[in-house]
Amino acid sequence: MKQIIFYNNFHYGDIYLNLPFLLYISKQLKCKVIFLVNIITDIIDDNNILLYNNNNKEYIDIHNKYDLHNNNDKIFIEDFDTILINNWIKPYWIYYPEKNYKLNIDGYIKIYNDIIYNKLNVDNNNNILEYIYTIPYNITNFLNNNNIILILNGQVCSGQLPQFSMDYLINILSTKYTIITSHKTNVANIVSFEELYPFSNNKTNINKIASFAKYCKYIIGKECGLFEWCLNKDTINIKNIVISHNINYIPVSHIFNTKVIQYSNNMFNEIINYIN
Repeated sequence: MKQIIFYNNFHYGDIYLNLPFLLYISKQLKCKVIFLVNIITDIIDDNNILLYNNNNKEYIDIHNKYDLHNNNDKIFIEDFDTILINNWIKPYWIYYPEKNYKLNIDGYIKIYNDIIYNKLNVDNNNNILEYIYTIPYNITNFLNNNNIILILNGQVCSGQLPQFSMDYLINILSTKYTIITSHKTNVANIVSFEELYPFSNNKTNINKIASFAKYCKYIIGKECGLFEWCLNKDTINIKNIVISHNINYIPVSHIFNTKVIQYSNNMFNEIINYIN
């Protein structure tokens, strides 16, 4: 069997959507797969995936050998004993525009069934629940109540939205709910994960936030990878609200209880009215 290497040169959301598919492949083929990611992360703890980030020597060696930073538009690179598979969605849009693949699990099921599983001789699988990720961490409800709103107020990294503060929304909702944010806020007396659990390079610990989301009445965030990470197996039934330019945006999967609020001058008032 060839060595299987997946690579994705982009962000948390891109990585998150692909992880369950790689776990399925590793179990079907009874082998480990390598996943090269372009960010420093603690996002996975699983013996079936060797996760190399851009601090690893293995990552650097493979990237240099196959010039992966300049091969973002290829799907497969085949060497005599190795197959590299790009699981960033853009090349699938380029080569298969008629398929109209969506950037969520619903779309990736089609990509893997149509193309990747066929290439690897892996059985197709349409069971969407198998592709909803289980967070490899379990945090306690340290706020000790059930009236919590998690607000993901960090910056958007991929240009989906302009940068904006959520302090107005945090301030209003904090009069009725216990608020915890992903990142520091200027609103007084609000606890943030960034302060509780500092992460390397000043990044917030994504596993702890995603695990804590199951205790919340609402999850509110911007269209970004961290928001997607909080939509996991433990939060399928929790109401979540996402701010997006696209009112038809479906983060992670249609099976989640998601309300999309279109980015506008009135978006915070829409969220407040929806919750209250």
